Amino acid sequence: MKRNEKGQVLVLVALAIFALLGLAALGIDVGYMYSVRHELQRSADTGALAGASAFTTGDWNDTSEAPDHPRGIAIARARQFASADTVVQTTLNPVGEVAVTFPPPDRIQVVTSRNVPLFFARIFGIANQLITATAVAEAKVIGPTATVTCITPFAIPYPWRDDNTTNGLYDAAGNEHVYTDCEEGVGMCAGSAITLSVGSPSADNTSPSGQQSAGQFFLMQGNVGGETFQGANELRNYIMNGCFSINLGLPVDLMTGNNMGPTVQAIQEVITRSNNEGYSQTFPDLNDANELKSPRVIRVVIYDPRFPIYGGGGGGTQGTGASVPVGYTLAGFWIDSVGRQGSNGWVTGRYIPGTAFATETDDTGPVTGTEIKVIALVQ
Repeated sequence: MKRNEKGQVLVLVALAIFALLGLAALGIDVGYMYSVRHELQRSADTGALAGASAFTTGDWNDTSEAPDHPRGIAIARARQFASADTVVQTTLNPVGEVAVTFPPPDRIQVVTSRNVPLFFARIFGIANQLITATAVAEAKVIGPTATVTCITPFAIPYPWRDDNTTNGLYDAAGNEHVYTDCEEGVGMCAGSAITLSVGSPSADNTSPSGQQSAGQFFLMQGNVGGETFQGANELRNYIMNGCFSINLGLPVDLMTGNNMGPTVQAIQEVITRSNNEGYSQTFPDLNDANELKSPRVIRVVIYDPRFPIYGGGGGGTQGTGASVPVGYTLAGFWIDSVGRQGSNGWVTGRYIPGTAFATETDDTGPVTGTEIKVIALVQ
């Protein structure tokens, strides 16, 4: 080998060693950044779960961030817990390095961040790198996955404030506000009147619709692929006895058609039977367990309209023929009124909080426990 060729090899070897050292150095910095991000993610997860705990009893729709309001409490908890563990040997600044927001529906988002110094990347002019991690958690009402008995086969959405009073429909793109709790006397408050079933929400009747589409009584057919009704007589029987069974771990089908006739007849029979059995004809005393055994006290499926029902698509008298996805829960009502006028029909009820119910079930109908919220990471 000639002397000048030996020099070329040395140059190539030197360049290769430099490149390998550079890659190794970058690998060390990249591994370091992944380690920091893992610590940030742990802090974000902890903060999001801690913040969401404020909504197990508090109302997410209360937008005040004052310290004594749910969002203020959530922010304080999220920052406290997110900054409890060390990230690169020091704890996070709860204000400057922990950001808290509240994306809909009913969620809290925590973003943790830290600007960390790098080692070998300085060779390429990169002295520092901002690293972030994001976690989203929610506190949501869930039901048991086992079969639940003694419910009346209605499926209704939570009520909302409609930004277009002419259509009565939930509009996800509009300025709609869903009431999943009682807010200053509005929404799911004890005794609040809620439409349980309506034949034609778009028509003018004496009961506000609060529903999502026209021509539908929103009657439950049963779980997807499960039990179905065999004709009007069986439907009337399930409504009158309030002992339909579903599995809350599965979606529920909505019946096609409005079935107004058998529904109105069955509810009228329930009211008559309650009066004949000597129960009060007014909203019951929630402290009187006996009054809550009235046949007019029922339990129905209730779901969040921000998570729309799917499938179907039929309109008018064909109803939706759709399904309510898992995530719905149960709510108690006292049947207040029922009526029909020509092709119009409706059933209204007054909301009974879950805490008013006893903890057992018996042959008189649904008497169940309180709705339970659990917290979970969703991102």
